[in-house]
Amino acid sequence: MEDEKVIFSCYHGEEWKRPPVDEDTLRNCPNLCKRVEEEYYKEAERRLPLDEMPELADCIRAGGLCLGLADPVSNVILNAVSLLHLDDKAREPAGRMTISMRTRTPSWFDIALRSVCGLRVFMRTYFRRLSVVQSWRYLHLASHDLRLAISLVNCDLKAGYWSPQLPDLLPDGGKIKGALRLAAVEGKHPEPDVLARLMTTQYPSDLLSAVLAMLQRSDQLLTVSNVQQIRDLLGRQWPPPTTSPPMANIEFWCRPNGDTCTRRDDGTLQLSTFIGGGDYVVQISVTPTTKQLDHQVDRKYIYDRTSHVHPSALRSKVLWRRPVVDENFDYDASPCEYMVSLKMCLLDTIHNLYLKALATLPSISPRLLRSLLVAGHCYGPMDPFRNIIVNTIWYDIAFPFSQGAEVELPRGILDTRLMSRLGFRSLSGLVAMFRHMGCKSEHEALKRILECDIQKSDAFPVAAEGTDEPDEALLGTVPFNDVARAAKHPQHAAFGSFLVSLSSAKIKQLREFFSGDCVRWGELVAFIREFVPEQEEVAPSCCLSPITSAHISTKKSNLMDKQAFVNIKLREVLQKYCYQHPWEPSYQLDIVCGVRESTSLRQPNLYHANFFVSIDAENDPGLIASDRRKLFFAEFWAPSIYGGDVNNSKPSSCCPVFHIHAGRCSFCEEVGSTIVHPPSEDHCGGSNGSIGLRSYVGDKVQIADFEGLLDEDFIYVDPVRDVELVETINDFHGSTRDSWSFPTRNFSWS
Repeated sequence: MEDEKVIFSCYHGEEWKRPPVDEDTLRNCPNLCKRVEEEYYKEAERRLPLDEMPELADCIRAGGLCLGLADPVSNVILNAVSLLHLDDKAREPAGRMTISMRTRTPSWFDIALRSVCGLRVFMRTYFRRLSVVQSWRYLHLASHDLRLAISLVNCDLKAGYWSPQLPDLLPDGGKIKGALRLAAVEGKHPEPDVLARLMTTQYPSDLLSAVLAMLQRSDQLLTVSNVQQIRDLLGRQWPPPTTSPPMANIEFWCRPNGDTCTRRDDGTLQLSTFIGGGDYVVQISVTPTTKQLDHQVDRKYIYDRTSHVHPSALRSKVLWRRPVVDENFDYDASPCEYMVSLKMCLLDTIHNLYLKALATLPSISPRLLRSLLVAGHCYGPMDPFRNIIVNTIWYDIAFPFSQGAEVELPRGILDTRLMSRLGFRSLSGLVAMFRHMGCKSEHEALKRILECDIQKSDAFPVAAEGTDEPDEALLGTVPFNDVARAAKHPQHAAFGSFLVSLSSAKIKQLREFFSGDCVRWGELVAFIREFVPEQEEVAPSCCLSPITSAHISTKKSNLMDKQAFVNIKLREVLQKYCYQHPWEPSYQLDIVCGVRESTSLRQPNLYHANFFVSIDAENDPGLIASDRRKLFFAEFWAPSIYGGDVNNSKPSSCCPVFHIHAGRCSFCEEVGSTIVHPPSEDHCGGSNGSIGLRSYVGDKVQIADFEGLLDEDFIYVDPVRDVELVETINDFHGSTRDSWSFPTRNFSWS
């Protein structure tokens, strides 16, 4: 029991893991706020020199939230001191709080209440897969210490967090900063950006360590001099806050290694231009930011220099009695919200694995792309990433698309529901696989999948104990035919036979074609082709009806038009990005991997898209083209059916994104889209965008169902082999559209 990973938010079935707090306690907000007031605000009051600096009391009441990345008391003090620059009017508490704080027995209940509200919004903003009650539960277990609450969630929903050394939270591209800003808005902080920047910026390491050590000594009462020391630290933020007047904002519209822009070996750009009729030459040098920071003092984040309570310290709160196994209990009959959250987090991880697989494709091959999207499931005898690649190649060899038809296949992914459905089916296959390896329920299988960490490249999930070699005996017990059927594989019988045929020796050989994230595609394809015969064509048991064939032709035409339109828009924003970032390589559009569009009739239509770019070796001859692609996010507009002034919309743009620090977006999340957004959330639908601050902070966590017909099903169908899909499509056109089917639209792109 000592090393066992516990679950902090799973409260059904396995009663021994039930958190010791019921929902009524969580909803009793007055009692929770009273506890926060007593534990944190009374302590801050005791330690601060309020008699010598009475204005500090008003600062606490105005914005001294216990929200931040230090311990709660230190957060109160830091947030209060950061407001000393405000005048009395700006520090005046909002609403009914008009009584001066300069009394003998001040009440801090209002600011405690605002802190609790802010903390709850942070949890639902930062963690997109939490329900309201879950976020309250984690905060309660952590005694409203935000640092610990974050760690508890990560331990429950992410692999690798149940270890002595917690991963760093910062830098993260601005994700925490955006969530803190929203939380500060909810807590009625007079300057939310001040709080968000204070907690996520860097400070000189020596000054930061001294101040935080002072704040964390509970026996030390702070003096006026100590408060000034804190103010001095807050004045040394890096990067510094935006000043007035703001610094110059220069846009570059030239490329490196041209007539006016050259790149030095150290990365510095030298720009030259003639002014004054050619009589003078102006030269501007642009040094990379990393070079500038090399000459600066050592800097750290507040989070780096505060002592942390490890989640394992709460083990006694959760393990309150020994487990009692009930063989008759149906763990899947009433899945708790934790299991829904866990399933969604695993789906996110699987989506990231598919993005990783797309990034390794040898070229834009519509045929391989079809094989991946139709049958590139992630379960099998190896880790999910390798399984995706091998299973994609197998399907392409065993069930090749019709000869000559590849030219009619899309060269990218437009509908994000296609990737979502693929991920959902893959997870269903993983669950079925683990059920056959001893897990008694989906509940248990999902937790086992999390513990195995599907992003690792060892012999997941069936390594023999103490080795990296696959456990052949255990593999032999898995009926992969049934697993593939549960995952709705289009050729589950043949695919199951293929997986069963993979001996330990063959699996070991397959793994040798992978090196980290790189795949030796040519050799791998040749190896698989040696022992995978192409399936013989058989006479189809049913054919596409004439009306279905005509409808498929229309869909193909519409899809190609939409793809051409999207490609044009993405090339425009990518070219703009390259000109504005001349110190980066010159990129070219590679693979589109998801587009989400609005459907306004009169307003301009908004588009969010993910796409991979590759280095344009022709424009940057000095660069060696990478084997990997880089993922980008784009936001752009187009006129709707009845027009709409696109010029009044936010400028179109794009930027690189990293799925590990993905941001939020109400525009995409409302339909379950898998678009990866930048963590800064300046896009429409983000916390700093134009669709509202909290529209994505809902009450429930729901799993979207994408099992209906999609446009790509009509394009990717193989009339000879996909018998069930052909029958479904014919039925779709032969009867009134069923409730499960998605409506189709005819698009006109210009």
